[in-house]
Amino acid sequence: MMTCQAAILDDVPGVGRYVFFQLASTRPDDVRAGLVRLKALTDGAQILVGLGPKLVQLLGTDVPGLHDLVALNHAGVDVPVTPAALCCWLRGDDRGELLHLTRQLQQALAPGFVLGQVVDAFRYGSGRDLTGYEDGTENPAGDAAAAAALLQGAGVGLDGSSFMVVQQWQHDLDAFDAMSPTRQDHSIGRRRSDNEELDGAPASAHVKRTAQESFEPAAFILRRSMPWTLGPQSGLMFVAFGCSFDAFQVLMRHMLGLDDGVLDGLFGFSRPITGANFWCPPMHDGQLDLRHLGLRGRPRDFFAKPISAVPRPDSLEPPGWLAAAAVADAGGAVGGGWRFSGLAFAGCVCAGHCFDAQCRLLHQRRGRPRV
Repeated sequence: MMTCQAAILDDVPGVGRYVFFQLASTRPDDVRAGLVRLKALTDGAQILVGLGPKLVQLLGTDVPGLHDLVALNHAGVDVPVTPAALCCWLRGDDRGELLHLTRQLQQALAPGFVLGQVVDAFRYGSGRDLTGYEDGTENPAGDAAAAAALLQGAGVGLDGSSFMVVQQWQHDLDAFDAMSPTRQDHSIGRRRSDNEELDGAPASAHVKRTAQESFEPAAFILRRSMPWTLGPQSGLMFVAFGCSFDAFQVLMRHMLGLDDGVLDGLFGFSRPITGANFWCPPMHDGQLDLRHLGLRGRPRDFFAKPISAVPRPDSLEPPGWLAAAAVADAGGAVGGGWRFSGLAFAGCVCAGHCFDAQCRLLHQRRGRPRV
């Protein structure tokens, strides 16, 4: 059975956080250890994970079709490329919970990765862009959504995966507000009042530049975008999933008018300021499936010596990572009576007594109370 990260097909949440990590080490062992710990934390619903091309390359493997976003420029509009090693899309209803989840991810990924950009986002109304227009109207649904977004027939560790494009678009809402209502509607190609497509919209209207079924072959993508704001700045975190990057590339080039010279009306009030490509692995046994990358181990497999050999003063709690990665030899008790958690389920060895924040997170997510 093919299993994707659930967030790909689920509706956008009430609040979201896009957390980007860069490589802090070129030692493959550091990177692999971090990814194995991340694998155990990722449920695919609250945390969606995408891996960048350089990260996959460092691990000495290849994901067919994965490559960096292509930088484009036309008619004074730049489509920049800002690569990252990892993108974690955190999803929920409480910004505080996502903050603490970010901290747990930082701990999990150190020392191989370092936190880079963080963008907080939210759902606006019924799923609208900050301009007030409904977002994602032309998204495929049901089986068509899965067909557009997920890789199929590629083999174990690849089936159910997806290619993700993430761009941060910054809006000039003052410029948008200065437009007449008719010009606003013509920029998008829909009436904001009822979301109806305008028959007489100009060729530059966004819906005409991105009419997915009008290309040969059809260029269907699954959008899961969310508005963002930071001080006076605001815009849209554009996220698109596909079974390849081909459809997005075709749409982006047509928006820029590289084939016919017509620039998308969207650029009259918005520009992308970041952009990167990622590969979102499938799920397997409730965890991120990294078998294609050769990562099958559990966190404890990456310690060179037994945990019992590490000094532990009784007056201190165990370091977060040591605790999260250690698996007790006898019912979870090690050394001075501390209890540790292995990140592998079924059956957490800490029995709910663990001091470690990451084990607490897993107990909460799996519905297993700590005692």
